[in-house]
Amino acid sequence: MHSPEDIQQAVTLLKSHLQVLPEEPLGESSDPIDEYTLLKERLSQLIAYLLANDFNRLLNGLYRMDVSEAKFKQAMAGPSEKVSDVIADLIIERELEKIAFRKKYK
Repeated sequence: MHSPEDIQQAVTLLKSHLQVLPEEPLGESSDPIDEYTLLKERLSQLIAYLLANDFNRLLNGLYRMDVSEAKFKQAMAGPSEKVSDVIADLIIERELEKIAFRKKYK
């Protein structure tokens, strides 16, 4: 399980990569599950918007975040109502991997 600090670092990284996540804090909860759920919900909404309106911006963001192209293609081939949720999970997990890697080698 990821700590609230890891989740908040992921939010900061996502804001810099996508440049569109809201500035307000995710919430008052110290429960990482709640933080993760809210982050995923907001990110999923953003991804759904980008899929429909600005696909190139989404692709550029995924490239900058180093999300696996194979996993992205697999997500895009899935049921259309869940695509944004799956991509949100891919993005969050990739950012959390980076955070864990930085902690390990810091």
